[in-house]
Amino acid sequence: MSTLYVFYQRNQPPEVKDILNSERAESITVLTIEKIAGEWSFLYYNQSQKINLGFLEQNVLGSWKIKGIVETAQQSGEHYRDGIEFGVTGTSNPQACYYYGMISNQQVDKVRLSVEGGPYNEIQLEEANNRRYYLESLFNDDDDCVPYHYEAISIDGKLIAEEG
Repeated sequence: MSTLYVFYQRNQPPEVKDILNSERAESITVLTIEKIAGEWSFLYYNQSQKINLGFLEQNVLGSWKIKGIVETAQQSGEHYRDGIEFGVTGTSNPQACYYYGMISNQQVDKVRLSVEGGPYNEIQLEEANNRRYYLESLFNDDDDCVPYHYEAISIDGKLIAEEG
């Protein structure tokens, strides 16, 4: 009589290797993996140095795979100028807006975001692989992530670039 053991890894969070081993992964560099509202997302840049947002799902045995990637054509307001890249996308389940970007301009000290004409909030810049980036999420009852307005500010308080 033989015994078969199946190791179930349902509580194991995703790791970079899970993303890189996925059949949908191209040549990418992962900046961060974050759990937001029960969903795992990851921010990465590809060979063309464009920043993208992806979402992960776990199968019944606990393995992770890429569920979806926000392609450049689907991004609203995504562009790269002055060493600053801004992006925004929304999801329906849960209803959330993801504001993200990558900063290579060393003059940028901070990024501020205003949503729906509200006050500006400073976004925390993180660093990985010698890249500064941010990923901010807001939850709302509506399908629209606009209007929004980004500002990239220098250390002496000057506006370097804006979007929105």
